[in-house]
Amino acid sequence: MKILFLSSYDDRYLNFFYRNNKQLQTASFSEQLQAIYHDSYAWADGFKLALQEKGVQSSDIVVNAKYMQLSWARERKLKNLSSHSIVLNQICEYSPDVLFFNCYDTSLLASIKANVNSIKLFIGHSGSAIVNREIFDRLHLVISCAPEVVCKLKDEGINAEQLHHAFAPRIKNRVSSDIGHDDFKEDIIFIGQIVPGKQFHNIRSGFLKEMSESCDLSIYCSNLSETNLLKLCLQRALVNYFSLKRNLKNGVFGLDMYRTIGNAKIVLNVHADSSFQFASNMRLFETTGMGACLLTDWKENINDLFIDGKECITYKSAQDAVEKASWLLKHPDICKEIAKSGQEKTLQSHTFEHRTDELLQIIARNL
Repeated sequence: MKILFLSSYDDRYLNFFYRNNKQLQTASFSEQLQAIYHDSYAWADGFKLALQEKGVQSSDIVVNAKYMQLSWARERKLKNLSSHSIVLNQICEYSPDVLFFNCYDTSLLASIKANVNSIKLFIGHSGSAIVNREIFDRLHLVISCAPEVVCKLKDEGINAEQLHHAFAPRIKNRVSSDIGHDDFKEDIIFIGQIVPGKQFHNIRSGFLKEMSESCDLSIYCSNLSETNLLKLCLQRALVNYFSLKRNLKNGVFGLDMYRTIGNAKIVLNVHADSSFQFASNMRLFETTGMGACLLTDWKENINDLFIDGKECITYKSAQDAVEKASWLLKHPDICKEIAKSGQEKTLQSHTFEHRTDELLQIIARNL
């Protein structure tokens, strides 16, 4: 069986990556792909390497990685092709049995279905917010980290299954020399986006505002510059501009994000508004995997993932989070012990090797 992961990465990440690695803009396709894998953005090579260990072939295409896609075409002496045409040629060359379609381009999906005959199973992915409902009707299966989404899609007649996110232990080695271990650079941080909208982060923005007024919280946010933050506030889409501005820092991606997590004592996690019942986002596993203390919003399944009070700390309000963060900082040995226990749980139960077993079972059920 051959699996192909076709993804569209955040343009902000790709711009950041190539701006800081200009030599890669003219490098070979293979060199660029390996560099992106190493940078550990999103799933990176997590599933690929775990599948390889189980004897399953897989590969990746990042459809909007312009320099990498052009290098692939140039190496095959293909000229003047559209981005869609390059992707179609790549898929035909690889001839996968399973396509993991992790983007929302309906016209590209239609072209693939019309031109590629090898694919037996089309799989889509959704986070806790359903961004494009229409495309899911055209897939055989949708996988989501969020049980709420799986339930909603099933109610609407969509074939859906749940699969939690994961951590790749090799990331610790990729950044170990840049982490101070006991010499932490920050006490408490938040990393994530703040997107207005009822499925997204209306609750998160208000929560961060309250936290910012009460503690020294660093907010690493990739989608908010001072300019568009002020614009959103003027539109009343985002509250308390000045409270957030004081704590706002540039967003971090890939290994820079993992370094930032590894150099913090506590990482605050706030799920999207659409995850109102279950804990499921990536930050749970990234934080614990890197050995930071996870302070996360209470959800009814949290103890299925991490034991509250031993492997993480949960809160039920902004004031509760402030008080627990303050207590942890005043008791550094306990904070470190919780961080260590959380890391041990992730390495024992929440790696890509664990998730790959589940993924292969899901595929087998649906082929």
